[in-house]
Amino acid sequence: MTHADILNAALGHPRVAGAIGWCAFDYASQDWVTTDGVQPWGVCDLFRSPKAAAALYASQVEPGVRPVLQAATRWKVGDQAGFDPNENTIKSGHDAPLVVFSNCDRIEVRIGGVVKGRFAPARDRFPHLPHPPFLCTGLGRLWGPSWQDLHLVGFVGDAVAAEQRIPASHEAATLELTVDDRLLRADGTDATRVLLRHTDACGNLQPHSRAAVILTLTGPATLVGPNPCALAGGVAGLYLRAGTRPGTVRLSARSESLGPARAVIVRIR
Repeated sequence: MTHADILNAALGHPRVAGAIGWCAFDYASQDWVTTDGVQPWGVCDLFRSPKAAAALYASQVEPGVRPVLQAATRWKVGDQAGFDPNENTIKSGHDAPLVVFSNCDRIEVRIGGVVKGRFAPARDRFPHLPHPPFLCTGLGRLWGPSWQDLHLVGFVGDAVAAEQRIPASHEAATLELTVDDRLLRADGTDATRVLLRHTDACGNLQPHSRAAVILTLTGPATLVGPNPCALAGGVAGLYLRAGTRPGTVRLSARSESLGPARAVIVRIR
């Protein structure tokens, strides 16, 4: 929300032409204010994978270009205060609203299949942002067995433009493997990023995952990066570098703690 406050202030000041944010990407550092030797201030991580704040910037584009709908939550037990049947007591945690970054006109919040509210952008707090965040309140006290799946629906006009689902369960056994480019030049230097992500069945990143992943490569290319590798914040990145002869490259990944292996095909020409 700090990003939203600063952007709103910059856009609302008549003598300010823009704002410079530090920084776009996390970076390695030997400074004492680090997390495992990494400065964590980036909107994206070391592997250029977007973090939560990136959704605010993404949501400022017009929905006709790309609809955006992203809740700023893991949606797991403990995110809100409520009754804990295990201790037979009311937890006194925070009662902050559910924050959603979106460029939709309005959103609908459903919990366990039940509509809990319909919300408009928070223009009173962020009057200068093209598309302010949504601050969803009054969702009820949730804890333990009462914690159910979250389903967000974004509308542009009367049409559904975007949806997001976040399961209440901690079960998440999906290992995503993607590459930025499926065609590389056979010059020995051309390369593409390989991104590994631990997600749930709906594609939501599991930010506490440190699963170990083993990659298998066949074809005229080499991996640049550790193999096996451990996820950090549910993500890991490597590079795939083309060789000097044409051919087909097959890259697969597997993890003992996650689901079946995933594979991608890259052409070298």
